[in-house]
Amino acid sequence: MRNPRTLFFALLLCLLPLVSRSAPRPEEEPTALTVAVADLSGTDRELGRFLTETLCNDLSQSDRLRIMERAEVRQAAAELQLAADDTLEPPQVRRLGRYLRADRLLVGSVLAREDRLLLNARLLDARTGRLTPGGAISLAGDRADPISLIHRLALHLHRRMTGRALALDTDDNAAPAEEEADPADAPRPAPASNDLDPLRQSGLIPAQARAGSPVTERALAGLLRQVGQRLGSPRRPSLTLTQPSAPVTRLRALAALVKLAVSADELASYREAPNEEIAPDAAQIPIWGRPFVAAAVGQGWWPEDRPLRARETATWGFVGSLLARMPLADDAPESSPFLPASEPEPVNYTGLVIDARDLPIQRAMSPRILDEEGNVVYPDPKHLPDFDFLQDKGMAAYAVSERETKRAGSHPLCVRAVDVFGPGPDDLVVSNETAQQIRAANRRSKFLWRWSVCILTAR
Repeated sequence: MRNPRTLFFALLLCLLPLVSRSAPRPEEEPTALTVAVADLSGTDRELGRFLTETLCNDLSQSDRLRIMERAEVRQAAAELQLAADDTLEPPQVRRLGRYLRADRLLVGSVLAREDRLLLNARLLDARTGRLTPGGAISLAGDRADPISLIHRLALHLHRRMTGRALALDTDDNAAPAEEEADPADAPRPAPASNDLDPLRQSGLIPAQARAGSPVTERALAGLLRQVGQRLGSPRRPSLTLTQPSAPVTRLRALAALVKLAVSADELASYREAPNEEIAPDAAQIPIWGRPFVAAAVGQGWWPEDRPLRARETATWGFVGSLLARMPLADDAPESSPFLPASEPEPVNYTGLVIDARDLPIQRAMSPRILDEEGNVVYPDPKHLPDFDFLQDKGMAAYAVSERETKRAGSHPLCVRAVDVFGPGPDDLVVSNETAQQIRAANRRSKFLWRWSVCILTAR
């Protein structure tokens, strides 16, 4: 007979795996992400630094994030001879991330427009240097209350990084910031159905179309044929049908319409447009599509302060909002492009045409536009083209008739010069009133920054 003690220990060894398997295990603490925050860039540096400091304070309240001091990030960027802002390329992000031993790098910009404040933030993976999935956030708010806007940004960023809400402890005298729906997921109401009635009556949009209904490839192809006829466009609609019954994205619909109305040369002038001139969510727009969006903004067909949400399905409400602003047959400008010098309401012009046919102007590569006091109206020294563009196209295009002024776009501001200046003479002088009109129009449409200028000469 075996020893009872031996049998007891043998039985205990058999039961140990069952006991260990059923015993509750302590919950593992999540590993905190190390986030390096760069100062928000923008024209107002003090505002950018203040808002960045507030953002860091908000994110530091999380037990799932470790926020690096801004001074540490700036010092590391200086030692690596990098600009710690939203202009960093992926290899530079990786270098900075290794140096700081960070998991994420947060960059962004702040833009003040009248009474609105626009924030763009991008969350970069320090290992790859690329944008993290869903890591681009664009928010807009009241310029008089930037703190609330930063609190909202902190809430969104925390959820994107950790998957959890941030219990934000704000000023005791103020109501605590509540987490709102993520702008990428929030449902957006479609335009009212009756907004499309004029387009239905004109035959551009099918009678049965509803604002929230998706636009298919086949439907978009039919629409392009009609829009091309209304615009009198010499370019044939270009749309490859791969899945005729499948819906198209908002970007594809916008790009197809822009191709009909904007020439290739004019479209090329939008390729270098900065993000703030494209859309608040420009970082989420593919590189190939940015010139089309910039052109739509520049032409006044899409508001520059409204996110495009490029990859979402295009609806008839979205397409209708573009068509309503395009210069179709019923809304086309008169045959003579010259408008009164004092136009009563703001217009989004696509370029500038200066009539100098009655002046002894000499053609030159770099002509200037001056007011009567000798102040330079064009070009802006802060927005000059590169040497290759200057060699190929010059600061302005010369033409002998209005039909040749394609560089100024489909709806240019047309004015007359009053004198010439310079040894050429190759500089044009406009009245002070006209100069003021040009500057005001450029503040809205920024056509001078795209060098969309044509000069009419006698020969």
